Amino acid sequence: VAPIKFLAKVASDFQKPGGLTVVTDADMSGFLAALPVGRIPGVGRRTLEALGLLGIRTAGDILAHQPEFFARRFGAAGLELYDKARGIDPSPVVTGRRVKSVSAENTFERDVASREVLASWLLRQTERVGRELRRKGLCGRTVTLKLKYADFRQITRSKTMPEPTDCDETIFAVARDLLEAVSLDRPARLVGVGVSGFHAVQVQPSLWYDPDASGSAGRYRRLDGAIDAIRDRFGREAIHRGRLFPGVQGPRGGGASGQS
Repeated sequence: VAPIKFLAKVASDFQKPGGLTVVTDADMSGFLAALPVGRIPGVGRRTLEALGLLGIRTAGDILAHQPEFFARRFGAAGLELYDKARGIDPSPVVTGRRVKSVSAENTFERDVASREVLASWLLRQTERVGRELRRKGLCGRTVTLKLKYADFRQITRSKTMPEPTDCDETIFAVARDLLEAVSLDRPARLVGVGVSGFHAVQVQPSLWYDPDASGSAGRYRRLDGAIDAIRDRFGREAIHRGRLFPGVQGPRGGGASGQS
């Protein structure tokens, strides 16, 4: 029993089977200070090794550094780790239905006939969807393109990948291929992208530091983590990818949404 979600889980493991550990608000700081970092949910073997190389073995050791120290090395997950060491856990207790899809779409003020412009908005939407997937700890295998034409005819096209992902670049590549395959014989009024076919992940692969990550996959994971960290700290408009085309008129529409 503890005041915050992740600490309650840690406390429940201390005296298994059948025991009970109670951590009160007054006890929490002392309990956390001595807590080995390996007991913090989300810290896997590789992250534990990386922290060990930095001389960090307890939650108390984490607080000896500034949050920027962890953001530079671990991205958004580093800030999450720092918050947990302080006794802050914003993750909700989930009791409802499972999320079946995460999607983002935009309706344009003026109909769009350019495939290039539509692709640029797919990239923006992919970033929103990918960030929401990583926030929820989800990876999906199926990418769906949604397109509504000026005459209100609507089509969807989907592709299922061999492996689940939460990587912006992978999701966008599939969505772009789906867009290339559809007809644009008339302008589009709406475009959107969604991800489904989820596999829950204990550690968010696009956020946690992976010293073995190499090649383009590793670079994209680190890029996603860095962008997430900047936007978490300074807002969504603080950074944009260079491939987003300047001067494109803003459409109507919001952030990523989940459907259960």
